[in-house]
Amino acid sequence: AELTPDPSPEEGFNPFLGESKPGIQSSTTASGQGPSDLGNPFDLGGDSGDALGDLNGTVDLSDDPLADQDLDLAAYGIQPEAISTPEADNIGGLNFEDPDFDDPAFDDPDFAPQGVTPEVMTAFEDPDCDDPGLDDLHGVNPDDPHIAPVAEPPLVVDDSLGAMVAPIPYEAFDCLHVHLEQRDRGITGLAISPDGTIVYTCGPDTYLCGWELYDLKKFAQFDIYSKGADCLALSPDGTTLLTGASHSNMKRWDVSTGQLIAAFNEASMGVNGVAIAFDSQTVVTSASESNLKMWDYGTGELLGPVNDESFGSTGVAIAPDGCTVLSSSLKSNICFWDLTTGELLGPLNDASFGATAVVVSPDGQAVITGHQDGVLAITDWETGQPIRIIKAHDHPITAVAVTPDGWYIVTATMMEMKLWGCWPEA
Repeated sequence: AELTPDPSPEEGFNPFLGESKPGIQSSTTASGQGPSDLGNPFDLGGDSGDALGDLNGTVDLSDDPLADQDLDLAAYGIQPEAISTPEADNIGGLNFEDPDFDDPAFDDPDFAPQGVTPEVMTAFEDPDCDDPGLDDLHGVNPDDPHIAPVAEPPLVVDDSLGAMVAPIPYEAFDCLHVHLEQRDRGITGLAISPDGTIVYTCGPDTYLCGWELYDLKKFAQFDIYSKGADCLALSPDGTTLLTGASHSNMKRWDVSTGQLIAAFNEASMGVNGVAIAFDSQTVVTSASESNLKMWDYGTGELLGPVNDESFGSTGVAIAPDGCTVLSSSLKSNICFWDLTTGELLGPLNDASFGATAVVVSPDGQAVITGHQDGVLAITDWETGQPIRIIKAHDHPITAVAVTPDGWYIVTATMMEMKLWGCWPEA
């Protein structure tokens, strides 16, 4: 028997859903189908008058405590006596009195208001339900034709931030912009601002400059004394640039004014790569004729070499964990070093030979390197397997930088600068 609630208290009020929806008492759905198309959710089977077959059946339960309660259910066509029996109090798959009630009638898949079976109702109540027959959409039956699940992009956990972030689609990366102006050639150092909108560049024959990331348009130039740097790094707060050069000391520059703040001591001459730790306390440098070295960022004093085995590197990077240093070299593979002990942790793989620049993706999942043959390589941090190999330039890559969100990469040679990534879909 089909049950249609009386809408007299409030039009469209459904006592089972506990909400008011205009026209819910209508016998047809929005698609023009009647309730029979979906199956009667309140038809429990059996003959008319049976407690399981007809909720309007009358049962003599004068001793039941619920019979004495003032429940205004008659307005909806339901007699209080009819819902007080253990056999009949399972309405819509929910048992109001006996949590262990298990009637075979409710295992019927046809008993399903829009695909919500008793098993699904259990999944709604139990967040840890791991029924292989259920989808992850909070207990929604994926086979129900009346429910269209919305596809969500897969998410991964960024352990360093404790946040959910979308994986970076390196396979979709393409060249988005190229800067070829002759007057801007000779870039050997790159750094990107914390907000991911500005690129800073340097070179032995160019000044420190600021560029808009998305169109590689130059908008700022530092003072005349900034000319001649070979490498640079930006402080984590984005306020200071640190430069290194083969024939000059390391120097600190104010990003807002373009003015020189201070220079490191004379022992800082000859570096070709520089990285600033995330706590802004330590600087690590590489050099073609020396070892990896550590410096005090605040005072500019040399703290000592990382070890005696890191001689002849072409670039350096600090991983997001703040404990691991990576170095590139023309004579060996990309190497991992423990920043605290100086211990060699191992090579990235056997194919990272001849890298000229190295950075780590912000999520710590990929190592991004530029090579002497113009190749841009993206390699899995854990496995050492290549994720993407791109023939990015016809000349040796001199510098690589990645945006803080990891979605854009900038590469440079002595002839050009390129932006890589993928534009968001409209």
